[in-house]
Amino acid sequence: MHKTWKLTLTGAAAAIAMTGAWSTAHAALCGDSDANGTIAINDVVLHLRAVTNQPGAQAAICGGAGYANCANLNGTGGVNDIVDTTLLLKRASKIANCPQDLCITPTPLAGCPGTAIIGTLQGDGTRQVTGNLVVPAGCDARLDKVTFVESGAVLTVAPGATIKGNVGDPPSTLVVKTGGRIDAVGNAGAPIVWTSAASVGTRNRQDWGGVAILGRAPVNEPGIELEGLPPDPELVYGGAQADDFSGCMSYNRIEFAGRALTPDNELNNFVMAGVGNKTRIDHIQAHFGADDCIEWFGGTVNSKFLVLSACGDDGLDTQLGVVGGVQFALVEQEANALEAAGSNGFEEDNSEFGATKTPFNNPKYCNVTALGAKYSAANPAVTNTFGILSRRGNAMTIANSIVKDFRQAGYTLRDAPTATHACTNSTTLNTVAPIGQIVNSLFNNNGSGGSVHAQDDASCPSGGACNCSATEHFALLTASKNTIGTTDASIAAIGGATFPRTNLVPAIGSLADTHPAANCTAIDSSFVDAPYIGAFEPGGADWTAGWTAFPFN
Repeated sequence: MHKTWKLTLTGAAAAIAMTGAWSTAHAALCGDSDANGTIAINDVVLHLRAVTNQPGAQAAICGGAGYANCANLNGTGGVNDIVDTTLLLKRASKIANCPQDLCITPTPLAGCPGTAIIGTLQGDGTRQVTGNLVVPAGCDARLDKVTFVESGAVLTVAPGATIKGNVGDPPSTLVVKTGGRIDAVGNAGAPIVWTSAASVGTRNRQDWGGVAILGRAPVNEPGIELEGLPPDPELVYGGAQADDFSGCMSYNRIEFAGRALTPDNELNNFVMAGVGNKTRIDHIQAHFGADDCIEWFGGTVNSKFLVLSACGDDGLDTQLGVVGGVQFALVEQEANALEAAGSNGFEEDNSEFGATKTPFNNPKYCNVTALGAKYSAANPAVTNTFGILSRRGNAMTIANSIVKDFRQAGYTLRDAPTATHACTNSTTLNTVAPIGQIVNSLFNNNGSGGSVHAQDDASCPSGGACNCSATEHFALLTASKNTIGTTDASIAAIGGATFPRTNLVPAIGSLADTHPAANCTAIDSSFVDAPYIGAFEPGGADWTAGWTAFPFN
């Protein structure tokens, strides 16, 4: 809940103590059934008693202000709703709720069905979402210019809805501010699609700006604002709330977005900045956008089932103190879509403002299949692409992953601060957290000749000033961490030679099935134990089927 709401609640609670009655001029904290200023199991008990019409509970609910004042968690207006009790139980148990638990009555987007623009136009030309705005399925909803979901508000998007960004300047972009929420939960049969408003056949990346979520979880650059938009103190993100909740996105496709405004000042397909670990992000495809598919700026959010396809720059990009995790992800480079040298599968930085800033960037990855553009001879000038680039003091754990088909090399690390997290010297791995490591992983067909699985950077040559070089680090990982380069035919066949990539699910008994795997639950508590290498269970289902798409116009 937004801090100012807590202050309002504190004042209201004090008024109750002094007067013995709740003043309806002060709205209660949603779910605070006993009006004591906190949400706990006692609120659930009172809520359940009121719902089941137990003696005295109706009069006591919400400090005597009535059920609608604080107990209508789903906002539907129903009185004594057991669904509200279930939402409150989850909230009291510190489980994130999707749909909402904010006691805000849903407001359908005006103009649906038909073409309708999200948000109320402001004097500065931006648009603003307040309350609980609902985009129903079947509505041709549009983003026009920059649209902000304000603190305390929620944008709810129904399964199967399509939201189109109008083409123009400034680019149409959705920004969920700190304290705001997005509830965009689709399903495999009815994904939510964020796309360009241009006609099919004329759509292109950079048509619109993409989706950005700002949260209050820690970052290592205090006071930093979302890049890609004009300076605004309300675009500052980060804070001390590791368990911050910005909503839920599931089964969403984001395509034709991103915008490179100036060097190192870009909007990406999807940005998460200071997003907390109660936020639910899963089954997201970021496709054919400018700059990165997904970029994280700090935060603690955990994500699962990601598809990063045909973006101009990096697939998975983290910096500024990310400590969250990603499990089950597919990176697919498309040769013609690459914008320039330096487009990598993973790009991991601690901070461009200082390699020793804390908290250190230390993302965790398990079960990733990262496929580069080496399968194709197209766009031959773009050669400086790596499967994994670690630099600027980054630490990381990449486990149970396949890294193949990258033009320059599978892995490189740069600069002495990064090498410090990787090793203590050229013969000894670092064992003191935070650690930079790649474990239980397979590298195939990287670089010239197909066997350049690690390549030294000029900042860290073998025998140089760094604790170790990339090739020395890779050799240590091969010796003791079950990370190897391989020419195994079953791994070489993954991805095929066309885009979209094919043959993603390895066979039972293949090397992806038999190679030693890490227990991902020991790497991050949000992970499940998936004892195989790569994003797909050998002999199992292709979890990308049915909800992903790969258009180019």
